[in-house]
Amino acid sequence: MDIEVLLEFGALYKGLVLAGQYHRIISSGFLHAGIMHLAMNMLALYVLGIMIEEIFGKVKFGLIYMGALISGSIATIIFGGNVISVGASGAIFGLLGAAFAYGFIMRKRIGKSFMNSLLQAILINVFIGVLVPGINNIAHLGGLVGGAVLGGIFLAVKKR
Repeated sequence: MDIEVLLEFGALYKGLVLAGQYHRIISSGFLHAGIMHLAMNMLALYVLGIMIEEIFGKVKFGLIYMGALISGSIATIIFGGNVISVGASGAIFGLLGAAFAYGFIMRKRIGKSFMNSLLQAILINVFIGVLVPGINNIAHLGGLVGGAVLGGIFLAVKKR
């Protein structure tokens, strides 16, 4: 992983975004700091993506993903200091957030085990993010909130 190369290709960096390079809010989500980083995000996207796409449909899945990517990037800019950030995990946490919204809204129909498993997955991933250096937990939490909000909105509109 070469920081200069990541910056050249669009990594998220507060100073550059505030200088007008707004594309970094999105481009950073499509860059990864190595093959293992990419592989782990692709595995998580595959596992969660199937479920979220089935619940919300293709278009809303895409909107949740991109909205969570943007909310994770904005959270990083506001609360993250001067970090350099790449990866899809903020958007992937957004899928967890959308699943959380679904589980919360549909809790009477699907039962407690779905929410228990989901909360465990979220907590384990946050815990890993605390233990492993270089993980942008602020992007994760920003994406989680963004995905939960969008998922909740889509489900509320669907109920009407």
